[in-house]
Amino acid sequence: MTADGRGSLRDLLAEVSSLPAFPTLPPDRWAEVERRTGEILESAPWVHRHTEGLDACYRYAEALHEHGDECGAEEVWGALVHEAAVQERYDVAAYACARLSRCALDFQELREGLNWGRQGRAWGRHLPPSHPVHRALALEIGLIHQRRQHWEGARRSLVRALAMDAPDDGLTDRWQGLRGGDFAGVIRNALASLALDQARREAPRSAERLLREAKAWIQKNESAHLAQAVQLRSAAILAEVACHQGDAEGARRLVDGWFGTPPPQGDPQDRSRPLFLRLTSLLALADEDLPEAQRRAGQAFQAMERHCYPLWERDMLRDLVWLFTKAHEQRYSGHREHTVLRTLDDGGPWILDLVDLLEARDGYLSGHHARFVRAACLAMCAEPEDRARAGLPEDLDLPYLLGAASLHDLGKLEVSWALLNRVRPRKRVHERRYQAHVLSGARLLEGLGFPMAARLVEEHHERADGLGYPYGTRYQTTAGSLLALAEHLVGGSQPSHGRPRPVPVLETARWCLSEGARHFQPQALAALHRAVEDDGLASLQRLINAG
Repeated sequence: MTADGRGSLRDLLAEVSSLPAFPTLPPDRWAEVERRTGEILESAPWVHRHTEGLDACYRYAEALHEHGDECGAEEVWGALVHEAAVQERYDVAAYACARLSRCALDFQELREGLNWGRQGRAWGRHLPPSHPVHRALALEIGLIHQRRQHWEGARRSLVRALAMDAPDDGLTDRWQGLRGGDFAGVIRNALASLALDQARREAPRSAERLLREAKAWIQKNESAHLAQAVQLRSAAILAEVACHQGDAEGARRLVDGWFGTPPPQGDPQDRSRPLFLRLTSLLALADEDLPEAQRRAGQAFQAMERHCYPLWERDMLRDLVWLFTKAHEQRYSGHREHTVLRTLDDGGPWILDLVDLLEARDGYLSGHHARFVRAACLAMCAEPEDRARAGLPEDLDLPYLLGAASLHDLGKLEVSWALLNRVRPRKRVHERRYQAHVLSGARLLEGLGFPMAARLVEEHHERADGLGYPYGTRYQTTAGSLLALAEHLVGGSQPSHGRPRPVPVLETARWCLSEGARHFQPQALAALHRAVEDDGLASLQRLINAG
């Protein structure tokens, strides 16, 4: 940004809008986007004194969100709300609140999202009934109620949005990038999706009624001349309804009709590629081809790198974990968790694929983090005689520890890509969201059938001095304390984008045994001390060096 800030915001907006999705950017390009966002936030006092700056900043936040940076978008919109209202730019203030409501939904902070929606309504009272912000706010509030499974509240809000005065076409195009009729189509799709979501959780008789309701909303869209992107979403919902009704052939015809030919990049169909892959996963499941269903679901999740829709990503992650759970039940039905974890390397690629997905998303570390943490645990307590010398209990169950080491960061699948890869310093809210990966991972592991490993995963960021998270407890199980120490040892010695030349493993270990000793449990430190004395960390260092 230039010294006076003039003329740079619109240039920057054009530059960011021309970029591909941020998860596909090289690290240095992403760092440059982060730096520019920081400059805009620092120059906010200048921006707020100029109407053109308000508009350009709002559009810049939209570009960030569309490209996959929900964190940066949230910060810019948050900086705009108050000052826009002070300048009586109630359109900017109300729309910033609507977008902040969507960010809160992205982060699953549903109460906060409702608060932003209500604040937006307050600013919206200064605007005419034909302003599209009224529909936008009602849509966001309906989506939040849907996530809370408050079905009637969601339906009321969405139906109210449809019943509002038809918004001005010029304003709708400016603020939503849609014609007024297309905006109504988006809301009807939301109502159909609501009915489908509720049908998944209802008894068969009620579910059938809800599926008919979903089809009725889509049929109203079919009778209108809507934009292709809206029609594609309608077709995807209709195909999923057919799958739930057992009409796999009907669903397949819809998929082939709408998504059969690979579209060029930039085409609306290309932006719907994640939906297409998700539908093919459902069709493979209908054919009882579980491996193909898993493969397609994984591709759908990966496709979100180029097409950033956080709500879709959460749905696809839910589907993906459910499919892996089915594979687990199918393969290991009747077997104890202990047996499954013992053979994880040989028979567990189905779940290690999930670990590969999360490590591909986390640009902070250079990869193979879970593998290195597992190796660190082995270095400290692999052999019975090593455990005896370190004073570890004889009944330490190694398969649970090694399984938890391999899967300890699974919860990062539910953390925003932009937050995982943030370059600028995290604020308190970002730390809270990031730290939520521990309990998210434990919940995912419980769903996958690993309750004991889940308990250890809950402890991998706890500390003996009570300064860890998520609980801040000083108590840890022996296995949990070993996992926490191994994770810290690897984290301090593994290359990352911010630390391309980390300190050697032995140096990190010596810090843990001296200045850092208060953070870790005595039994874990004794195991590490034994590993240092026996040169047991050399293999871990070689593994990290090899990458």
